[in-house]
Amino acid sequence: MATGGGYGMPTLAVAQDLAQLADRWGPERAQTMWDNASCRLVMPGALDERTEEAARRAAGEVLEMRRSGGASVGRSGRSNWGTIAQSSHQGSWREDWGPAIRRGEIARLPLGAALCLAAGLRPLHVELTGPH
Repeated sequence: MATGGGYGMPTLAVAQDLAQLADRWGPERAQTMWDNASCRLVMPGALDERTEEAARRAAGEVLEMRRSGGASVGRSGRSNWGTIAQSSHQGSWREDWGPAIRRGEIARLPLGAALCLAAGLRPLHVELTGPH
């Protein structure tokens, strides 16, 4: 994957999750394939914990507005995955960075949806066409 990419030749690798790659190629090579992929399409379903965590790390962080006491109010920033919410509550507010994708969020995507993680771009929620 890395060699072909250096010559402008894209490589398409398809796997259900990192565990499937590790079974075939070993854990280190599976991680290398994930790290060298310029675009990853992560779909809900049989998503193992290791793959979900890798996708969450790749998605990055968003800036959240938090009210004192820890209640999350809005998300914006390093990812377009979150939304901006407004609140009329009075009190102390602070900005804090948090994960763009929460645990279990990918698994809850609707049928025909996926998370696209492309190098240099914000995570994208995409709708797939064709048979699912």
